[in-house]
Amino acid sequence: MTHRGIPSPYVGSRPYHDADRSLFFGRDDESSALADLWRGHRLTVVHGRPGSGKTSLLRSGVLPLVRGPAHRVLPVGRTVLRSTFPMAALPEQDPHTFALLSSWSPDASPIRLSGLSVGAFLRRGECAPRFGAPRTTLAAVDQAEQVFRGPPDRAPARERFLAEMFAALAESPATRLLIVVRDERLAEILTAAERFVGGSIARFEVGPLRRAAAIEAVVGPLRGTGRALGPGAAERLVDELRDGPDAVDPPLLQMACRGLWEADAADPRIAPTRPGPEIDRALAASCARTLAGLAADHGVGRGALESWLRAASAPGGSAREIPTAVARAMEDLHLIKARDGRGAPRYELRHPRLAAPVRRLPRGRWPSPSPDPSARLETAATALSDGDHGLARWHAEQAARLCREGDLRLLAQIESFLGDVAHRQGLPVAATAHYRAAAHLYGALPDSAAVAWALTAVGRLKLAEHDRAVEAVEELWAGAGRAPNDPTVQTVLGQALYDAGRPQAALAVLGTVLHRHGDTPEALRARGEILADLGDSAAALRDLDRLDRLDPRDPWGAPSVRAARALALASEGRLDAAQRELREMAMGDGDSGPLLWRVARVQELSGDHDAAARLAVRALAASGPPLAPHARRAATDLVNATGIPSAARATDPAVRHSGD
Repeated sequence: MTHRGIPSPYVGSRPYHDADRSLFFGRDDESSALADLWRGHRLTVVHGRPGSGKTSLLRSGVLPLVRGPAHRVLPVGRTVLRSTFPMAALPEQDPHTFALLSSWSPDASPIRLSGLSVGAFLRRGECAPRFGAPRTTLAAVDQAEQVFRGPPDRAPARERFLAEMFAALAESPATRLLIVVRDERLAEILTAAERFVGGSIARFEVGPLRRAAAIEAVVGPLRGTGRALGPGAAERLVDELRDGPDAVDPPLLQMACRGLWEADAADPRIAPTRPGPEIDRALAASCARTLAGLAADHGVGRGALESWLRAASAPGGSAREIPTAVARAMEDLHLIKARDGRGAPRYELRHPRLAAPVRRLPRGRWPSPSPDPSARLETAATALSDGDHGLARWHAEQAARLCREGDLRLLAQIESFLGDVAHRQGLPVAATAHYRAAAHLYGALPDSAAVAWALTAVGRLKLAEHDRAVEAVEELWAGAGRAPNDPTVQTVLGQALYDAGRPQAALAVLGTVLHRHGDTPEALRARGEILADLGDSAAALRDLDRLDRLDPRDPWGAPSVRAARALALASEGRLDAAQRELREMAMGDGDSGPLLWRVARVQELSGDHDAAARLAVRALAASGPPLAPHARRAATDLVNATGIPSAARATDPAVRHSGD
């Protein structure tokens, strides 16, 4: 509701955003202190309980203080992908890394980001030296606890991502990283970080508002609105809500203030004359509004939501049966919190002050939230990150139903997202249908580049089916034909043609990209790797050396480039140099089939046939990305010829049954 056309200056249960800086009050000292920590430490970890104001402090308090010519400040990073880019078009990308780099560099080409590690991104982003030192890059990751969501089988991927992020920080001396995380995940973040960053870690806890700060948070946003508080009204309001002598819960304060603002928008006064009952009514109205949004977002009935909330408000809290997705949403909206304990989660009200408002939720119809298909698609993305494919699909379908007639772009993005859901579920036929629908909608806009990427996703899906290479190539040609001057689309076509067993066509496409656009890093990388695989070591090294000259500190796409370079050197008989490349390559426990296969070939050329065979087994079992069919045949032949132990052979069905 508005007063004289002015919307509520209180944000309610959501965090403050960058655009809310003029409404953010009460945290000036903390903003300044945290800005100093961020600028002065390699890693700063901001932690606190849910709803303590961590995100608000970062976005509306700290960022305005650090922006300026002295630093390069990246957009706030996230570990959950919000992009509607068709994921099947680039199947090799790690979702956490891709999400983080996409949020740090939202305008960058997807293929450029998919080929980068966090370390390569940070090192390439450092600006030219000024007075002998690189310009400092300030990078932040908000809501880092989201990386821990999802099914248990994602745990190894999470650990690899965290190790990659913190190792990158250790190797980027001009980068200062700030991570925002909830208290319950603080120990895991610190454990992962200390291995790489050592003692240069600052911790900053965000707690409740002090009484004086809470009063400023009430009074400050009203300036210029035409509404005011009477003498002592802000103090009475804060004292009604505070915990103990000097602590006020930020979401509770915002919910009460917003409810009071909206109680009678025509009244220039918002001060409660009877603080207790009027604040109860304001909080009850705020809870009803929040529950109405939850009911619409999750397809849950009003009765069930009221029942769960009232069970949580009982002494000791006893709401157990709340579905996980709904419980997380209620936690994120600051209605409930999980209790410590074993077994099934138990929930209680976030704040005891909500008990009376929950008991007096307004009867009749709850306020109907304005349907927002974009917000629903955002909720779908979170569900997909959590591994809840059914809920992700349901939210996306609801978003499609809410779209206005003629909103073709959002409908196309929804279809692309539904293709991602089906792709993650291992349903290539359904994924193909959704990507085709997205391509059709993008074509009606028209958006040729988006059409090209959607058709590229279709082609890559067909390419994964080993007997459909011809169809895959047709799809990829069709996609590339919609964006003939887009070097990234053309480069993906070249890579896919090679995977489909057409190396000469791949080299021709990549050669055209380089002829038209110069030393495009991703095209140089792709051609150099293909040439190394084909044994044309001199030509491969020429491309890879050109790539190295573009950025001597970090060749594009390492470690895949280092593996290709090592293979080219080994093919020329320069075995010592090849082994040096491998020693400098951070392969870890990677899951890239092409990379592992190149390393296996280096070891074979070096005479270590047992190590080569074991690496070939790993390459055959890899999925991020898998080996192309022609490479699988060669790797299988190597394993069969070596006769490695049966236990190792059993790790890959292709090896296990290759002699059948």
